[in-house]
Amino acid sequence: MRKLHTHYNDWHFGAAAFFGRRAFAVMNDGFKLQHHAMEFDRTYAVGVGKNIGNAVVRLQYIYQRATELPIQNANVEVRNIRLLLNYKF
Repeated sequence: MRKLHTHYNDWHFGAAAFFGRRAFAVMNDGFKLQHHAMEFDRTYAVGVGKNIGNAVVRLQYIYQRATELPIQNANVEVRNIRLLLNYKF
C-alpha cells in the first residue's frame, strides 16, 4: 500500500493505492464487508477533509478492480463516493 497525506491549515488531503490480491474488502473500520465474493487486485482512493471545531468532514472517492467469484467475471469495477462526519469527544 502506498499512501500520501498532507495538511494545510484545517484542510486534509490524501491519496492511496493498494496492489495485491485479496478475496474480499473490509470496510467501515471492520463493521462492513463487500456483499459477495470478489477477488480485488487494485484499489485507488483520493480524499479531502476539513476540520470544523471538534468535527472532521471528509469526502472520498474509491475505485477498485476485481474478479467476481466463483463465476470468474473479470474486470468488475467498484466505485464509491462517500461523505463522512467524524466528531471528536
